[in-house]
Amino acid sequence: GNYKIEKEKKESEKKNQKTRIFQKTQLEEKQQERKHLYWTKKKERKKFGGWWKKEEEIISDFELSASMFRNLLDSFRSKPKDQFSIENLNFLYLQLVRHPVINEQNKGIIVETLRQIAELLIWGDQHESDFFDFFLEHNIMSFFMKILNESSNTDVQIQLIQTLSILIENIKNKSSIYYLLSNNHLNSMISNRLYDFSDEELLAYYISLMKTLSLSLDKSTLQFFYNDKTNEFPLYTQSIKYFNHRESMIRIAVRTITLNIFKVDDTNMRTFLLQNMVAPYFNNIVWYVRDQCTHLDHSVIHSDHLNKARLEDFVAELLDFFYYLQDIFDLGISQMSAILSDHLLNQLLIPQFIGSLTIDSKQNLEDRISPLSAVFLLTQAFYIFSDSSMLNRLAAQLIHPSASQYLTLPTRVNISISPVKRSYSTPNIYPQNTRFSPIPSSPPHSINPSHINDSLSNVSITDASNSSSNTPQIDPNHVGLSSPPQNKYYQALMLFLGGDERMALNVLCLLYAILKSSNIDNILLEYSGLFPYRLHKAKRLLEALIFEQSDIRENTTNKPIPTISVEKTESKDVSESDLNHSSKAILRVRSGSKHHRSISESIVSMDFQNSSENPEENPLPPGSTPLVSDNSDIIEKVDEEESTTNGEEKEIFIQSDTPELLSRKDSKRGMPTHPIWEEKEEEKAKQERTSVILVEYLLNFLLLCGNYRLITLQMVTLLIKELVYIQDTPPNLKPNQLQTMETAYKNSIEALRTCMNGHLGDIFLELFEDQLKSYRQINFNSLLMDSASLLLPVAQSPIAGIGLSKRLPTGEAEKIQKNIQAFLVLREFKYTMLNKKDDSLPLKEEPTPFIQVKDTVNLESREHFSCWTLLGPNKKRIRRYFMVESTILLVMEPDPRSFPSMDTSPTKGKNPLQNNRLSKVSSAIVTNVLPLQNIEIQGDPNDNTSLIIACHPQTWSTSFFFDDSSVRDSAIEVLEKFKFKVRSTKMMQINQILDS
Repeated sequence: GNYKIEKEKKESEKKNQKTRIFQKTQLEEKQQERKHLYWTKKKERKKFGGWWKKEEEIISDFELSASMFRNLLDSFRSKPKDQFSIENLNFLYLQLVRHPVINEQNKGIIVETLRQIAELLIWGDQHESDFFDFFLEHNIMSFFMKILNESSNTDVQIQLIQTLSILIENIKNKSSIYYLLSNNHLNSMISNRLYDFSDEELLAYYISLMKTLSLSLDKSTLQFFYNDKTNEFPLYTQSIKYFNHRESMIRIAVRTITLNIFKVDDTNMRTFLLQNMVAPYFNNIVWYVRDQCTHLDHSVIHSDHLNKARLEDFVAELLDFFYYLQDIFDLGISQMSAILSDHLLNQLLIPQFIGSLTIDSKQNLEDRISPLSAVFLLTQAFYIFSDSSMLNRLAAQLIHPSASQYLTLPTRVNISISPVKRSYSTPNIYPQNTRFSPIPSSPPHSINPSHINDSLSNVSITDASNSSSNTPQIDPNHVGLSSPPQNKYYQALMLFLGGDERMALNVLCLLYAILKSSNIDNILLEYSGLFPYRLHKAKRLLEALIFEQSDIRENTTNKPIPTISVEKTESKDVSESDLNHSSKAILRVRSGSKHHRSISESIVSMDFQNSSENPEENPLPPGSTPLVSDNSDIIEKVDEEESTTNGEEKEIFIQSDTPELLSRKDSKRGMPTHPIWEEKEEEKAKQERTSVILVEYLLNFLLLCGNYRLITLQMVTLLIKELVYIQDTPPNLKPNQLQTMETAYKNSIEALRTCMNGHLGDIFLELFEDQLKSYRQINFNSLLMDSASLLLPVAQSPIAGIGLSKRLPTGEAEKIQKNIQAFLVLREFKYTMLNKKDDSLPLKEEPTPFIQVKDTVNLESREHFSCWTLLGPNKKRIRRYFMVESTILLVMEPDPRSFPSMDTSPTKGKNPLQNNRLSKVSSAIVTNVLPLQNIEIQGDPNDNTSLIIACHPQTWSTSFFFDDSSVRDSAIEVLEKFKFKVRSTKMMQINQILDS
């Protein structure tokens, strides 16, 4: 952004310079015309004896004479020869003094003077301090303010704003900066009402000045902009008026200004912003984003792959706002984050995004978007935002069986403000935005947080997906949807999986983004039935170890039993709500304590949010370590606790499901099971059922893999692995699910065998190797940035810039490539789930000696063929040799060092192509190295001594001529034999792979 603004500044300066030269020329011409008119009238009056004049003509003539006299004096005052001198600065200062009133005649002089003053001050800041002392002594800053307050000339205003912006940005001396910022001059400049912002250039420089000022903001310079007594902050209040300007550069600059202001750690300023300014501004931002989401949805409907640039611009602009809001969350200001998250939830994420997933006759959304756009934007929200409170509430609305109950938990802090009417800040720059009204003057008040759930309580589920006749539908009854989850939005997502492919792909991305988000509570995922197996197993492992160590301690009489207590929990009586919704607790283990307390009497909860047994698939945040890596780590930690004898206190942070822990412990001791535990077991069965349904749903995609794009199949396998896979551990799949996976893999093998036996079977090996080389694992981050592949209809034909992995095939060759892609995806998925290493791919090459161009090859006692070729425009006949070496064909030229002389002149009266008067050579130099697998051999039917050899994809082709036809036939036979051998070896490997 800075680079573009600087570039615009330079271009504007060039433009201004040309304008000034043109205006100066015009001014001189006008003065000459007025002089000529004056003397003409005078001569006429003298001729007719009329020396009388009207009063107005006398005054006009006097002003003209005075102006001419001043300009004449200025011409006699020569400018100092040394540009960077105090004398030159004094000359420029006198220029300002001599022109107190700015008009069309002298505005060019004022503009040039301001520009040169800025240049001299910056040079003086780096080389000589006397320049700025002169600036202070003559109070030139006051001249600047006077010019700005009295002149409405746009050119002068632009130059003055540009001058101050350049000074503040380039002057490094702190004392000089403080002087420029002091005396409330810049606040007056920001609040000046003489600006005509209909001039886009003036507004651009105005916003650039405020951005430059915001970059200099810190705790020491804040006093120059914010008045804590009167609560005036023009830099903030004036800049946010243009957050919705039609120019993207201005919108970006406003976001930068606000971020720089929010970063300043000043209590008074933040209190002023939080109490009066932040909520209305966030309200406007969120409503603006909501309006942009509506425009994005319209763009999705009216766009295709040929004009996708407009759609990509919409998405980029919208995601810029998302990242801007995330930057506000990253500041770590809790109150500001709470206000922002509440606005996002109440006015954007839940009403528009989630509300658009279903159709409700009672809910009239004027800006409802399509389910496709809603799912896409929800995915981006889970991927970009990191506020845990907001993401947990959003995820609960989507996937929790009882979202209203989750959102009203006492351990969840819900900060709500009353919904503010959709509005933008005044003044409204664009009257066409009639849907927005001014900001309310009073700050919003708290309301009941349950209003979100009430507004969405009676939404009925309908299949809003646009099913395509070409897309196979997945039967819900086949995957056991007879008892779907209670959450209506989650049920809608499951129905969308059976819709067209782009809708299904977006749902897959949304579920994966939720599972991979490190800011969503694991408890929420577990209760929703979307708990990844890696976290589930880690949780069970630690539970088992805790109980095992507890039993050991209880049965040991020689050792004192360590005390296990929970911070801020003194009573043994635990309420039911505490058991069901326990928050993080600190498990303290004291060795040698006299007071013994059973682990079943404490509230224990376990957090494995970042634990992973596969660090490659599930990377941890930088600087963090997994809580559970394997059994030995945990046992070592417990042993360390047991070996502590000095009463030292240690803390273990764990988060889990307390009722389950206590139920298991009590069952070991033969205690009766509490009804709460039985209810928990029922909930656990429902959760497991939800996960099983989803996995079976996803596996059915693999059965129909030939009808989906490669990116969709890869997202399906990626999501299944996230749900059920742990490295070096059997997958958490039911037998019927494993059978489904095996069936899908066998179907892909049968499709490949059909292709091998088809009429394009001759090129199957080349297609297979080409797809094998180009196959890459899907990158989720890159996929989210590819808005065209996610939002636009699936391309049915080849389009520039869209690879086969992102469209459907056309033609037999592409269908074979598509089947190969599906096979590679399923094979990689199968071997990963079974924790096997695939040693068969890529295909093995036979050992080949390393030979490259210009190497010398010994031809003695090695089978080779001697021939001729014609090179150059004159078709000069050149001797060549070729021979087969393992899997490559070597084309060579004679080595001149291997024989004394060579006679290539044809014998008189004989065919020159049959001339063989060449002494035998012992070595040759390699000119071409060609893979035998890719060569094409063709004889010339018109000449039985010629042979054409071509190689693909190198696009190399040459004709060779032999001494007689028998030698040519022998060469063809050898080449065909070795080519068949190479191809047969690789095809045998492919058959072995398909049989394995």
